[in-house]
Amino acid sequence: MGNKKVIALSGLDPSGKAGFVKDIEILTILGADAGGTVTCFTSQNDEAVKRTEFRSVDSVLSDIELIESPQAIKIGICLPELVPRIKKIFSGAVIVWNTVLFSTSGKKFMDPDAVKQFIEIPDFVTMNTREAEILGRPENSVVTGGHESGKHVKVYYQGKEFRTERVEGEFRGTGCSFSSALAAFLAFGYGIEKAITESMNFLYKILKVS
Repeated sequence: MGNKKVIALSGLDPSGKAGFVKDIEILTILGADAGGTVTCFTSQNDEAVKRTEFRSVDSVLSDIELIESPQAIKIGICLPELVPRIKKIFSGAVIVWNTVLFSTSGKKFMDPDAVKQFIEIPDFVTMNTREAEILGRPENSVVTGGHESGKHVKVYYQGKEFRTERVEGEFRGTGCSFSSALAAFLAFGYGIEKAITESMNFLYKILKVS
């Protein structure tokens, strides 16, 4: 499975619990050849987000212009107009966009109306059930139900439901970790349903020992 290139384009969470640092960690654990750059600088911790500073699309693209074409790309918080530019440049890569509208503490990250303009461009869009209420559920959406109650965590894709046992506890960055794992398994050549299942199982194991 190794030697498959996956690049992460996401925000920098200084705590390391989400965003670019977490993306690289997850991709590396799974054995992907990880790379990428930061799309947004933040100042945050578990309780609050103090500052967000988005980088321009051209600045992000200038960082990765010499990177070899990857098998998959994970995009997190960004200026939404970055997504079609990435699709055009890396047309052969599978693109997974984690549309993080709000932080865990409720800070707004991306404008929902702007996200909706480009939501059908990536191969897959990951969002939680709260975000799905705002953005809808397009055909390419993979909706995570971590915010729901119950003994199982559920993920929904095109009318199908996938589930794993829930790990009790408070966790931040699970949506980020799931979407990074999904991008990795897609890069490894897994079909989307198998990639969802493997990503859920992987995240369960990570949370179990965290």
